[in-house]
Amino acid sequence: MSLKPIDITGLDGLFISSMKLSTRMEWQEACAENKHMMMPALIYCCVVDKDGKRVKSLDEWDEWAGENLGSATDLFNKCLDVAGSVDKAKKK
Repeated sequence: MSLKPIDITGLDGLFISSMKLSTRMEWQEACAENKHMMMPALIYCCVVDKDGKRVKSLDEWDEWAGENLGSATDLFNKCLDVAGSVDKAKKK
């Protein structure tokens, strides 16, 4: 699993992780259940600490994204570059 440092203020020491198949499926399932959770669900699945452990719950990322929309959008796009789209994940 590869880790890419995040260069967004307030998220120092965190990384974007590549996604295992099971993680892709977890993200796909969250999006299927509620399309409005696409952004926080991807952030939840991809953002980890230096040991590869998730740092916030899905609800915590959802709340953070609501309070930090610009940073959340930037982070989502960075995660998307690593993860690809749900449609791409379905094709794999």
